[in-house]
Amino acid sequence: MKKIISLVMTAIFMLSLVSVLTACSGNDAGAETTPPAAETPTVAATTESNTDDDKITLGVTFNNVSGDSYQTAFYEALLKEAETRGYELVVLDAAGDADLQINQVDNLMEMNVDVMMVFPCNGTSIIPALKKANEAGFKTLIINNDIDISGKDYVCGFVGPDCVQQGRDAAQCILDYYADSGKEEIKIIQIEHVPGNMTAVQRGQGFAEGIEGTNATIIESQTANNSREEAMQITENYLIKYPNPGDIDAIFIQGDNMAHGVMAAVDAAGRKGEFPIVGVAITAESWTKMESGLMWGSSLQSPYLLAGTVMDTVEKILADEEIEYYNAMPNPIITPDNMDEYSCPDW
Repeated sequence: MKKIISLVMTAIFMLSLVSVLTACSGNDAGAETTPPAAETPTVAATTESNTDDDKITLGVTFNNVSGDSYQTAFYEALLKEAETRGYELVVLDAAGDADLQINQVDNLMEMNVDVMMVFPCNGTSIIPALKKANEAGFKTLIINNDIDISGKDYVCGFVGPDCVQQGRDAAQCILDYYADSGKEEIKIIQIEHVPGNMTAVQRGQGFAEGIEGTNATIIESQTANNSREEAMQITENYLIKYPNPGDIDAIFIQGDNMAHGVMAAVDAAGRKGEFPIVGVAITAESWTKMESGLMWGSSLQSPYLLAGTVMDTVEKILADEEIEYYNAMPNPIITPDNMDEYSCPDW
């Protein structure tokens, strides 16, 4: 069985250790900070060097492996899929830095990987790098976060969730909650994902489409940059601004990592159950909060299903098979009413 090459960015560049770090490797897959974007990334963990030209080597640059439990689970699942199928896998982590990720595309090109996978930090700024890779003859698959339409001619396709539909489903979840309430207006606060990330753009688009022509209105919308701490602070401010029952009818969060911060603020303010909280991409923590009555709805987005489908698609690319650009994963909405039809996620 061929071994995996696992490479993740080191946490910091120290001037006195540059010569050592560029020659040696440690094991810090959970690094939370990144080297400066202008530097060449340092190898943090390697199990085997790629010296056999006959081996198929795949490369991936991640958005932020340690950013949330979903990405960590997907990272681990992708490693396992590559190992099971006998491929070497080079893994780089941009840790949320879009500029660093552009450099990492160059790094993967220098490593001459057979197929490149990109989990974009920013669906627009990455496009010049994808264009460069395409012109150099590299085959690239976009995973989980889509890119702007202007870059789609430079890649083989996309595998990930249908973020527009996730937004629509979240909107419908809130509308269903109030279906028999007789409310004249449903006032919603929206907590957005990272600006420039197509996840934010598409989920926001889908949610807006879902409430269009209804009695639901977004009264506030602000980004929390996929940070539960920022989401908590933003929510605390909104709860002060809207102190009375009926001032807020729902909170929609474009990702469950941020939803945990929202729920913490709502719970601490003693306003649990006052309005539905609806997220996207349920986690084990979200599931527990839903069981307790703090969360009302979230979509199921399996990192394991994604990893398997990504590798299936990579194999089609390696075989020079034509693939559709858009390969969306099923993401059913989960609420207390249908939880018994699903299992608690382990991520």
